[in-house]
Amino acid sequence: MIRNLSAFFILFLGSVHFLHSTESDLACSIDKLKVEALPCDSMNIFFAELSFEVDDPGVNGFLVRGNGVVYDTFEYGEVSYEIGPLSGDCSTIYQFTVEDIDDPDCEAYYEFDLPVCCTPPECKIQVDDVVQLACDSSGFRQIQFSLITENIGSLGFDIFFMGVPIAHFDYGFNNYVISIPGNEFISLKVADTEFPDCFDKWIIDVSPCLVPVICNYNDFDITLEFECTSDTTYNALLFVAYTGTDDSLYVYLDDQAPELRAVKDFPVIYPDILVSNELYVFYAHEQDNPFCFNGTEWNDPPDCSNYTDCKITDVFAELHDCNTISNMQMVDIEFNVENPVSDSFIIQGNGVIFDTFTYGQLFYTVGPIEVDCQTNFEFIVVDLEEPNCIGEFVFPEAPCCECEYYDFVVDPGNCTGDGLYELYIDFEYENVVDDYFDVYSDGQFVGIYAYDDLPITIDEFPESENTFDIITICDNDNPDCCTDFEFSGPDCMQDECMISNVFAESTLCNDAGNVFVDIEFIVQNPGSQGFMILGNGVNYGSYQYGLATYTVGPIDGDCTTIYEFIIQDIENPDCSDFFEFDDPICCDLECEISNIVVNPVECTGDGLFSLFLNFQYENVQDNIFSVYSGNTFIGTYLYTSLPVLIQSFPESDNALDIITVCADNNPDCCETIEFSGLDCMEDDPECLIYDLSVDPILCTGDGLFSIWVEFAFQNPTNDFFDVFSGDQNIGTYPFSNVPLIIEDFPAGDDENELITICVNDNEMCCAELEFQGLKCVEECAIWDIVVDPIECTGDGLYSIILDFEYEYNTNDFFEVFSSGTYLGLFPFEDLPVTILDFPERDAEYDIITVCQNDTDNCCASHEFIGLDCTEDPICLISDVEIELVECTGIGTYSMYLNFSYENVTNNFFEIFSDGNYVGTYAYEDLPVLIEAFPERNAEFDFIVICDNDNPACCSGFEFPGLNCEEEENCEISGVFAEAGECNDEGLAYVDIEFDVDNPGTLGFVIRGNGVLYDTFEYGQLFYTVGPVEGDCETLYEFLVIDLENPDCSSEYILEEEICCEMQECIIYDAVGEYYDCDSTTNQFFVDLAFEYENVGNSGFTVRGNGEVYDTFEYGQDFYTIGPLDADCVTVYEFIISDFESQIVLIFSFLQKLFVVKKK
Repeated sequence: MIRNLSAFFILFLGSVHFLHSTESDLACSIDKLKVEALPCDSMNIFFAELSFEVDDPGVNGFLVRGNGVVYDTFEYGEVSYEIGPLSGDCSTIYQFTVEDIDDPDCEAYYEFDLPVCCTPPECKIQVDDVVQLACDSSGFRQIQFSLITENIGSLGFDIFFMGVPIAHFDYGFNNYVISIPGNEFISLKVADTEFPDCFDKWIIDVSPCLVPVICNYNDFDITLEFECTSDTTYNALLFVAYTGTDDSLYVYLDDQAPELRAVKDFPVIYPDILVSNELYVFYAHEQDNPFCFNGTEWNDPPDCSNYTDCKITDVFAELHDCNTISNMQMVDIEFNVENPVSDSFIIQGNGVIFDTFTYGQLFYTVGPIEVDCQTNFEFIVVDLEEPNCIGEFVFPEAPCCECEYYDFVVDPGNCTGDGLYELYIDFEYENVVDDYFDVYSDGQFVGIYAYDDLPITIDEFPESENTFDIITICDNDNPDCCTDFEFSGPDCMQDECMISNVFAESTLCNDAGNVFVDIEFIVQNPGSQGFMILGNGVNYGSYQYGLATYTVGPIDGDCTTIYEFIIQDIENPDCSDFFEFDDPICCDLECEISNIVVNPVECTGDGLFSLFLNFQYENVQDNIFSVYSGNTFIGTYLYTSLPVLIQSFPESDNALDIITVCADNNPDCCETIEFSGLDCMEDDPECLIYDLSVDPILCTGDGLFSIWVEFAFQNPTNDFFDVFSGDQNIGTYPFSNVPLIIEDFPAGDDENELITICVNDNEMCCAELEFQGLKCVEECAIWDIVVDPIECTGDGLYSIILDFEYEYNTNDFFEVFSSGTYLGLFPFEDLPVTILDFPERDAEYDIITVCQNDTDNCCASHEFIGLDCTEDPICLISDVEIELVECTGIGTYSMYLNFSYENVTNNFFEIFSDGNYVGTYAYEDLPVLIEAFPERNAEFDFIVICDNDNPACCSGFEFPGLNCEEEENCEISGVFAEAGECNDEGLAYVDIEFDVDNPGTLGFVIRGNGVLYDTFEYGQLFYTVGPVEGDCETLYEFLVIDLENPDCSSEYILEEEICCEMQECIIYDAVGEYYDCDSTTNQFFVDLAFEYENVGNSGFTVRGNGEVYDTFEYGQDFYTIGPLDADCVTVYEFIISDFESQIVLIFSFLQKLFVVKKK
C-alpha cells in the first residue's frame, strides 16, 4: 500500500512478524507491532513512529534494533515511540525488531515492503524574453530578461560567467537586469541557489558599446601543445604564461565545469581527446575578473597515425662500491621496455651521452663517472629511433659523499646569565652541502653560523641539567649530517627554589573503602621550614624535606572525587608543583553469593522439574541474577523476588544435579552447588528439533545465497540431519556442526523461502521455517552490438540496421543514442531494427549507444565506420612543412613553406605570424619563399595559413624558429638587505637594494627561505618586503630574479638573525586579606593583590579548590573574591592565570578560615 504524505515524500508500509515464548501463560508477549514513517524534512531524513501491545513485560524496558543497528532503548508505558533520524535514500528497506530486555525471546519484527524515498520533485528553470538595453559609461550593456520556473528553491538564483557568480536575485519579479561588457559573445549560466543542478545556459551576442571595456590581456600568454596517446587519441597541454598577481586562475574547456588551478601547476592537461576536426575552446581568467579573459581554440589535432606504444619504465641505477682511492666510479643500469621501435637505445645524462646498447641484457654498465659530492647524477634511456620512448633515473643525492666532522676544540668561558656561559668552539669538516652550520645544546637550538667564521665564540650557551653538557653540530638544512660532543661546562644556575616531577600513587583499598596515597617529587634549593601537602581544599600537613616518599590518608575511595596534591614550600610559597589523578579512586566492595538452598517440587516434563531457589548475596551492582544448569542458561530473575520458583529445570544424566547462580554482568561473582533433583525422564524420549532460526548472508550465484542456520535438538535418532529447500534436498550435515553456514541455498519463486530440517532417515522428527531470503538475480547486460549502414537519407544522415545480444533485461524497450543525441525507443522483441536517420559526426568513426529504457546502468556503446553524407565539402589546410634559411634582419628570417590543401575557395592564401599579417601568395606557387618572417618572443614561433577571404579555413603550426635578436645579457649584482626596527608583534620589514643591467620588461621577484615575497617593477632605489618574524633563529636570505630571464639573479644573506625578543610575562608577590564573616550566612569575601610584568591584553582568571572564582582585567589595586564558606575546614587556595601566556601563580592561606579578622 502507498500513501502520499506530502509533496516531497512517499511512505511504504511493510509486513510484521511476532515471535514470543510459549512456555507458560505468564510469559512476556509483544503483539500488534505497527511502524509508520513520518514526513521527510528538508535534509531528506525522517523519523519512524512505532506502536505495539505487550503482556507481562520485563521491568527493564525494551530495545528497538534493525538493519544491524540498535536504534534505542525505552521504558514501557507510552502510546507510541519515535525512531530516528533515518535516511530517506530510496534504497534501504528498513527493519524494526522490538525486544524485551529481560526476556530476549519476547520480540516482534516489522519490515517496510519498499524503501522510503524523500526525493523532491524536479526543479526547472528557463531564461525568457531577453532584451538588450543601453550601455553605461564603462562599456557595459544592460541586459533585461525574465524566467520560467517550476519547483524552485526558496533562496533565489545566481548568474555565473565562466564559473564565477556575477549576480544574485530573489524570485518573484517580472524582469531582471544585469550588466555585461559590450561587443562580446558571452555564455551565461542561470542556476537555482538551493538546487545548483537546476540551471539553464544562456548565450548572448552582445551589441557593441561606443566605449569598450578596459581589459589587459598582457598578463596571459596561452600556448597549446599536443602529445599522442594512441593512434586515435591525444593529450592537449595548455601552457598559460601568467604574470599577474593571482596565485590561481579559473580555466575551462568548452562546456565543462570551471576549475580553479594554481599557476604553479600549469600546464593544464586534457587527456585522451579523440582525433577529429571537432572545435575545442579553452579560456582562463583571474578569480575576481571573469569578464577579462584570454583563451585559444583548435580543430587541427595532431597526426597520431604513426603512434608507437613504446614504453621504457622502472629505470634503476646502482653505483659500484665507492672507490676510496679514486673518485671515478662505474654505474649499473636496468629497466623494462615494451614495444621498442629500434633494436638499440642510448644512455645519456647530465649533458653526456654515455653509450649505445642493444636491448636484451639484464643490466648495462656505464662509466667511469667522476663523483664530486655536488652532482645528483641522472641516467636517461632513449630508444634510438623513437625519442619520445624514454625513461630516467635520478640519484636522490650526490653519491659517495659522506659528511664528516672531526678535531673538535671546545673551551667554556665565564657565566653570562642564569644557566648561560661563553663557549669557544672550533672543528674540521668535509663534504658538507651548505655554507652554514646549526648549533644545538642538549637538543635545544642555539644558532646558525658560517663555516668560514670558524673558530667562533657563542656568547650565551645554555648549560644542561646533566653532569656533562652536550653540543650538537649539524650541516644547515641537512639533518643527516650531525655530530655530538660531550664536555664539562661551568655551573651557572642561580639558587632558586624549584619543586617538580610531583607523582602520587594510591595503595589498595582497605575494608573501610579507604586508601593511602604515596607522594614523591624533586626539589632544588628548598627553604629551611619544610613544605605542606594540600589538595581539594584539604591541608594534609607539614613535612620536612629528605624522604624519598611521603604518605597521606586515609582518603575515601568514593569513585567520584578526582584527587589533587599540591607540594608547596613553606618559606617560598611561589615554589610549588602539583599532581592530579586522571580518574577517581574507586573502592567497590567485593560481590558475594552464598548459602544456596534448592527445594525440588515436581516433574513438569520429560527430564524437567520445578524447584524453589533461595540464597544470600552482598555487594551486587543491580537487581538481576542469572541461573545455569551446568553450562545451560536457564533464565534471569530479580533478587527482590527471592525465593524464586523455576518451572522447568533440566535434570542431568549424573547422580546429582548442578545449579549455578551468577550476579548479572559480573562473571567473577558466581556460586555453584550440587543437589539431588527429581527423576523425570520418560522411558521413550521424544526426538525434537526446535528453536530453528535462519539469517541470510550474501548472494553466491544466480538464484543462490548463503545462510546461517541455528536450532536446538533433543534425542536425535541419528548423528546427521537433512536440509530441504521446499521439496529439494540441499545436503546432509552432522549435528556436531550446528550452528553452521550453508553456502548455496536456492531461492524459490515465492516471496518467502521455506527451509526444513529433519533427522536423517527420520521424517517424523523435523522442523521447518519460512523466512525472507535474498533476491540474487543477475544484472542486465547488453553486448555484441552490430551496425550495418545502408544509405544516405539526408545531409549528414543515413540509415542503419542495428542488432545486439542482451540478457536479464527488466524492461521491454531499449533506447538508442548517437554521441549523446536521443534517436528513439524500440522493443527488444523487434531486433534487428532499422533506424532511418542516423546522424554522422565529424570524426573518422561514428558512435552508437544502446540503453535499456529507464535504466542508466544497463548501456553499451559501439564505434563503427559510418557513411559520408555531408553535402558541402570541407575546406582543409594540412601537412605544413617549413624549412628555415637565414636571418634577414633583427627579429626576421627567411624560410620555405609548403603544405597540402583541399576544397579551397580561392586561388590565394594568406600568412600570419602570431596574429600579424605577413603576405598573400598563390597556391600554384607552392612551395613559396617568405623573405622576412617575424619571430616572436617565445620558445616557438607560430604561423597561421588561411584560405584568402575565408577565415573559417585556417591552420596554425608551431615550430622552432631562428633567433635573430641582438641583445645583451641581463645581470643583477650588488644585492644588499637591511632589516628595520621590530614592531610590537615581533615582526620587522627588510629593505633591499641592488644594481641591474639589461633587465627584462616584466620586472622581477624577491624570494628566500622558501617564501615568494613579492613581484616588483624596476626603477626604485630600494624595495621593502615583509614583515618577517624576528625569531632570533632564522638567518634570512633574499634572492632577486628577473622574471623574463630566470638565470639573471643574485642573492644576499643577512649576517645575523633578526631578533625581536618579547619580554617574559611574570606574576609575583601575591597577598590576600579576608573580610569579617557574615554572621547570618557564615560566609566571607577575600581581597587579592599581586605584582605583574609583561602580561597579556586579555586579562586573567582566579581559580582554586576546583572552582573558577572570576575573570578580571589588569589595572586594579586589589580584586575581591567571594562569597566563600567559612566552614573551619577548608584551606582556600587562589591560582592566578594570565589568559595569553598561561603564566600561573598559586597563593593559599596557611590556616583554616574561622578566626575573625578586621579588614
